Amino acid sequence: MRKNSVRPQNFPPKGRAVRSIDSLRLAAQTTNRMRQHQALQDIPVIMLTSMGGRDDIVRSLGLGVDGYLTKPARPSVLVDAVHALLAQ
Repeated sequence: MRKNSVRPQNFPPKGRAVRSIDSLRLAAQTTNRMRQHQALQDIPVIMLTSMGGRDDIVRSLGLGVDGYLTKPARPSVLVDAVHALLAQ
């Protein structure tokens, strides 16, 4: 594998349940890793979380995520968010 290749172990597992500060730290780490990797740096990141407080949203967007949705999110809302980010 090339030195800069994408390896699944560098990113959190799908569906991993974590608590507030851990999820923010995990989002920050994952977003930073993606932004530093040439093949991933332009992929928009949408945070999907159960944390829906105003402070949670502001902190998360400050971490560099491109979008923020709270659970439960209707599939149509997620699709709309993806389309909006890709249109930018």
